[in-house]
Amino acid sequence: MIKSELEGKICVPVVGRHRAEIGLMVEEAIASGADMIEWRADYYPFQVLSEVEGLLSLIQSRIGNCPLIVTYRSISEGGNGAANVKMYTRFCEVVVTHPAVTYLDVEWEQWYFVAKQSSIRDNLDKIILSKHESTPGIDEKRLHKNIQQMQTVCPAIMKLAVTPKDVKQGKALERLRKTYTFPNQVNSSVLLLIGMGEWGRNLRILGHRWGNPWTFASLSSETASAPGQLTVSELQEIWQDKRGDADEKEKTSC
Repeated sequence: MIKSELEGKICVPVVGRHRAEIGLMVEEAIASGADMIEWRADYYPFQVLSEVEGLLSLIQSRIGNCPLIVTYRSISEGGNGAANVKMYTRFCEVVVTHPAVTYLDVEWEQWYFVAKQSSIRDNLDKIILSKHESTPGIDEKRLHKNIQQMQTVCPAIMKLAVTPKDVKQGKALERLRKTYTFPNQVNSSVLLLIGMGEWGRNLRILGHRWGNPWTFASLSSETASAPGQLTVSELQEIWQDKRGDADEKEKTSC
């Protein structure tokens, strides 16, 4: 088994609550071997959008060529963001055109208002449409419907995070990620399917084998941005162990 099948890309969330902490976390994320950085702007209590632009410039000065995702997650989807929809729209418009930003995460529930009131449709190649459901339980029909509705927008990434309530649902979610094919083969959107909580852990570890473009891992358990998120060191150790097992199996078969 080749390395790319055993080790995926890691995106590290930066959840600093003040400027110095954000800068330090970015540096720690780069040092940890992160392939991508996600700035969770909803953790920072900004009052005006000029603060956001200043922090993006700070992050840009420290990440080099590392791709950057910017996310403002609302309270209703498990984040800390309390901005009204007009403020959220202005935030999205400022962020999506900033040269440091590779992707802007836009919540699916807010998409049509934001797209109508701004010009972010001109930057679909930078858009992650996301939907998070933290209540335990998976409705596969609704999940398929959400994916198909998102696909009509043609974003770069469609991110759906759900919470399996038991091992059976965890396995079902893995099967869905393994076997999912888009009804419209012309569409270039990529599906990122995440399992939250205890029973979504395996999808976080192995999702890259089945098509997930990256997985999220925190610098520490205290800075996790979602339930069930492993730390970078935990994830790297698991991948290293699996690689060792694969190497041993290869030697035995020779």
